Amino acid sequence: MKLKINNIYLIFIVIVLIILYASPASSCGVSRTYYALHNFELIEEAEAIVVATPYRKGIFFGKKGGVKFRLDQIIKGDVQTVFTVGRVTEAYSRIHIDSTKASDPEEIIKPHPESFRGACNRNTVTKNKQYVLFIYKDRYGSFQLLDWPFTRVNEDYYGDDSPWMRAIQFYLRIGEISDPIQQLEQMTIEHDNIINNPDQTKNKQLAKDIAIYLKSYSPLLPTQYLLATFDELNTQSTDNTEVDTKNFTTINFENSPLKPWLLRYPSTPSEDNQDSKEVEQIKLKLLWILALGEHPDANPLFEYLASKSTLTPVQYGAIIQYFIHQRNYPAVMQLAEIHTSDIINDASKGQIYDYLYSMALYRSSNGLWLKSGWRSDNPEIERWRRQHLTEVKKLIISRFGELGRFEWLLRH
Repeated sequence: MKLKINNIYLIFIVIVLIILYASPASSCGVSRTYYALHNFELIEEAEAIVVATPYRKGIFFGKKGGVKFRLDQIIKGDVQTVFTVGRVTEAYSRIHIDSTKASDPEEIIKPHPESFRGACNRNTVTKNKQYVLFIYKDRYGSFQLLDWPFTRVNEDYYGDDSPWMRAIQFYLRIGEISDPIQQLEQMTIEHDNIINNPDQTKNKQLAKDIAIYLKSYSPLLPTQYLLATFDELNTQSTDNTEVDTKNFTTINFENSPLKPWLLRYPSTPSEDNQDSKEVEQIKLKLLWILALGEHPDANPLFEYLASKSTLTPVQYGAIIQYFIHQRNYPAVMQLAEIHTSDIINDASKGQIYDYLYSMALYRSSNGLWLKSGWRSDNPEIERWRRQHLTEVKKLIISRFGELGRFEWLLRH
């Protein structure tokens, strides 16, 4: 009996720890390919950005849910003077009033620490404090916090001259430029001005944030910027099977302020000692960026690579994912029929997994959440997809004796 009581206490403690760790809201999960929006992209995405003060729980169709705010300032969009954020039925919008640690007033890059405690975003506000909120209207007509995990959608307000407010205003000005390449060029000019001007000390964090974006692996970056980076990296490769003088960008960056940034990607070795293996890894990452984002103009690059017979399984996977995204199903079928059997028979389990993962994805409404099970509306294509998955299962069982970790990737 004593053992049972101790077990009950142990279970109770574990449950309490789980609740404490996950509070103040339910947990969320992101796919392995999830990309947290950069501040510039977050500001572009938000329907409205406001400074507002919470003063009581909200009421939606007679039910308590969310938080009632008084509008203090509109930064972007159109919001009434009193509004509610969050509804009780929205899993990712359980914003509520409670005590919460204030945001770091000097921070503009990292989100509030609460974002990493289960809910993926800060959902707690303190009554009568001011907050900078990134919101949108859902299909029911109620406001929600922008639902991009690990982003700065809910931070304390420290005045219009605070680092976070200056950054928001800066990126709003950049967003007024219509051409995406010119947006990046203006960011580069402003970055260099801050770095080289002693009077710009208070904007050093902004310069760092700009640099993060210019070096980022964002699927939302302009296609031509990504293609130009791929072209530049291609010239660094020492693998004779990969070296090619063909350029895939249609823009000449030679005289652009972006030119020095094309090789300044994270983990890239110094220009004096480029490591071929690392360059190839970065090129692969660029392929996945182009595959996951909206980049139809990258089609010549992927058609060219698809014609090669010396690529790795994960490279073929990125190419297949790009063609799936572009609904170029004949190209998907052709590549799969040429390479799938050889990859499953000869590659490692890790390589096979990465290859099959690319064929098991589809996009949800926000474009970057990827889940298993792409489908085609074309009956012929759908029939081929199911038959191909059946053949893949047979090949895997024949080699490994079971489906194992591949099973979830091969569901019809």
